[in-house]
Amino acid sequence: MLAISDLLGANRVTDAEGGVVNEFAESWDMAPLTTIDRHRRAIENAGFEIEAVRDITHNSVGRFRKWTTLFLVLVDRFDKPLRRLSGRSDLDFRAVVEQVRRLTKCSRTSTT
Repeated sequence: MLAISDLLGANRVTDAEGGVVNEFAESWDMAPLTTIDRHRRAIENAGFEIEAVRDITHNSVGRFRKWTTLFLVLVDRFDKPLRRLSGRSDLDFRAVVEQVRRLTKCSRTSTT
């Protein structure tokens, strides 16, 4: 038995949306976005037989949307203190906020 848990893009993700997600993934040391069809082909080419695929988007990306939305609300309300705190950790706060904004916007326009 083999179980894989990975973030997958819908087959209908645009190049622009995929670029936003891949940029985010690269910044956060995550694997690049792929599709379920590519995963299926790779698994079958490796000699495995796929018996079941279970979509857990609601429990993964759905929760991610909740927390990124909350993060952005906090940023809007507490921008200056958060920038000061992040500066103490040598964190590029503006870059993080921009990535989360772009990814959140992208995730609202496409189902992954």
